[in-house]
Amino acid sequence: MSVIPTGCESSCPIGEFCGIDGECHTYNCNEWYQFAFSNFTDYDSSMPLSCEERSQFDAEYPDVNNAGVIFGCTGFSGSIPSPPKAVAQQYTRKCTRDDDDKLVTFVCYEMANKTNFQPFEVESQSATIDPCSGEEGEPNVPSYIYQVLVERQIPRSGYLANMNTGNSTEEFDRDRAMRTMYAKLNTATAIPTASPTVSPTSRPTNNNIISGSYATNPSTLLFVGALCILHSFM
Repeated sequence: MSVIPTGCESSCPIGEFCGIDGECHTYNCNEWYQFAFSNFTDYDSSMPLSCEERSQFDAEYPDVNNAGVIFGCTGFSGSIPSPPKAVAQQYTRKCTRDDDDKLVTFVCYEMANKTNFQPFEVESQSATIDPCSGEEGEPNVPSYIYQVLVERQIPRSGYLANMNTGNSTEEFDRDRAMRTMYAKLNTATAIPTASPTVSPTSRPTNNNIISGSYATNPSTLLFVGALCILHSFM
């Protein structure tokens, strides 16, 4: 499954994606909602996003377990790491679509402009983190990793992609941190469907993308592609 178009004249830089208009766009909830493929957003111009934000992550956002920035060796999805695995800075802005149809929902998390990263930086500098193993795609030493995760969920199957693999720095970069994002389109049905089908996947040609899919049937967990971030699901 191709996550985003590849029609931009040149490869988009790290922190940006190629939109359906053929232009590069910054990773943020509004840009992704409007310019990514609709099968990951269900975009409707009559239903804009409504957002709320904090200066730091708190219990107001209990429904997301993905961190935006990681100080460590690899990215994490589905869990919030702590030393010695990594230090995490979670999202501080939540955007949801103004939509009464609860069978199709779009939610997106990003960093608020007023995010205070100082506590995260202090904790990162003082934390003892396990050494990196040197596996392909991870930093050689513990570094700041800026995550962009997008997900599409349908009954008993889904697709998760890491859009910013290889995006890390040894020194904290606030601009890159502000381009972290986790977006999820969830499609439910009023009546359970019979035999679910996992959508086929293909590796997009756009830079900085690793794609994969997974089945969420309780007895099945299938990984396709080189999604190193999914090791935390095991």
